[in-house]
Amino acid sequence: MRDWWNPEYVYYESQFGSSSRRTSRPRDQQLAVRLTPEQVAAGEPALRYQWNAPIVLSPHNPGIVFIAAQYVYRSLSRGDAAPS
Repeated sequence: MRDWWNPEYVYYESQFGSSSRRTSRPRDQQLAVRLTPEQVAAGEPALRYQWNAPIVLSPHNPGIVFIAAQYVYRSLSRGDAAPS
């Protein structure tokens, strides 16, 4: 999916929640949320990404990216920081 505010950014995903943002820079930015080892040790349930995890760009704010598993995660910085 191309970012309509900044065509330099292209968002894409592959199976089981592996989502990324590609730019003209040589390195991709990983967007998918993963559990930390501490969260796994504390017994938090695994994140259930679908085969094709949805990525949605906000039509109102160019910096907001939504990624979904069984929860919806929101990044306020085009995916530069971990989604909340």
